Amino acid sequence: MPKQIYIFLCFLLLTSPGSAFGCGTCTLAYVDYVLPPVHVWLLFPIFWFVAASIISSQDPLQPRLLVRGWLSVVLALSMLTLEIALGVAPFLSFFLLLGPLQLSIQLLRKKTRQRWDQNHIFHYSIVSSIGMTALCLLIAYSGWIHATRTDSDYVISWGLSGPGISIIHALKQEPIDLKNIRKLVQEANHLTAAKLAGTLATHGQHQIDFPILLQAREQAVFNQDVFDQALTQLIGIELETGSSTQEWQAAYDQKFQED
Repeated sequence: MPKQIYIFLCFLLLTSPGSAFGCGTCTLAYVDYVLPPVHVWLLFPIFWFVAASIISSQDPLQPRLLVRGWLSVVLALSMLTLEIALGVAPFLSFFLLLGPLQLSIQLLRKKTRQRWDQNHIFHYSIVSSIGMTALCLLIAYSGWIHATRTDSDYVISWGLSGPGISIIHALKQEPIDLKNIRKLVQEANHLTAAKLAGTLATHGQHQIDFPILLQAREQAVFNQDVFDQALTQLIGIELETGSSTQEWQAAYDQKFQED
């Protein structure tokens, strides 16, 4: 299970004290690997926490894990800023869920409901019902993404992050996953494609993979020499640096028509 090992090591790196002010993109990428889609998971606790805090701000018996009025907005946005901009911790904003969840649990307790004003109970019930329904739907949606999303889909979104690079390294290990590698060379950015070009040339078939590598070479802004080397390895033809796509195609046609 090399992919899981790479991802776990990446998680340890992101959550270590030395990386407290590390890569925000890597933090988001790791959370998205565990709980996709990451941006919805980061925003959902904020909206639920703020809504519950504002509704309960006039209640003298406000749940202890909620805060008063606009202070909730300041707290929520501060946590989101730390998480996205500084990468302090991958699950920081999830602590905001404790307040609304505490409120939902208290609504189920008869003694607590007897102490609260009926008007407050009505508004609490609305925000709690909407929040719990949204939470269940979000969990189901995350499960569907996990069941349908391939490694290549993840890398296309997060290829240059720590977890994305970890998956790229795992794809290079045996057994080689040519399906995902081909998709990445075709659809990912040219930097990601360049990391996998050599692996595709080593394990691929020229009938299928020559057009893929040639197209990736044509789209590459940098690293065209990497694709030149991959093409040479794949078909056994070496052309001068800077050769055009047409020259590569002509050399390929000439060789394999003769064969």
